[in-house]
Amino acid sequence: LTKAEEACSGLTAAYHKFCVFDVCLTQDLAVAKSVGSAAFVQHKVNARGVPIFMGHGRCLDQQGKEFRSFHTKLRTDTACQHLLRTLSLTDGVMGAQLKRGGTCEVLTVKEVDPTNVPIPGGWGIPPGPSKAEDVQIRLVPKVAESAHAEDVKVAIAAGGKGLVAATTDEAAYNCWQLN
Repeated sequence: LTKAEEACSGLTAAYHKFCVFDVCLTQDLAVAKSVGSAAFVQHKVNARGVPIFMGHGRCLDQQGKEFRSFHTKLRTDTACQHLLRTLSLTDGVMGAQLKRGGTCEVLTVKEVDPTNVPIPGGWGIPPGPSKAEDVQIRLVPKVAESAHAEDVKVAIAAGGKGLVAATTDEAAYNCWQLN
């Protein structure tokens, strides 16, 4: 059992359980590689493109780190999930998060910039209110005009790696993993 546990280390909890069972049943440590290959295929091919709701809060990796974030002009849960399906074949896109009242943020590993892929609605922060609208909503704090340029591609740097595995406690956010 100890050798099976060691041979199957590094797999997700579900695959680890199956791996240990298969190794013990066959008494062949090489079976662990087959289970690892099956896990890889499941993750990369079979289920790719399925957004999985991870909970309320900002998305985090297994070490509790945030991912690199790119703003879009999309504002709804449905649009954010559809965007993840659209970006499912883009290497390095790990998930998305949406703050209530904000815009959908695409999450990537640190070296990836997905903004060369055309998306519905476009990349960047949507333009702010017109001057007339601004007069009507003076209770809302003003935002610098330069932050509302249509072609802005805002990337918030962070060190997240691997799959989205957890969330913060910020209830204003929704988080999806791209499986």
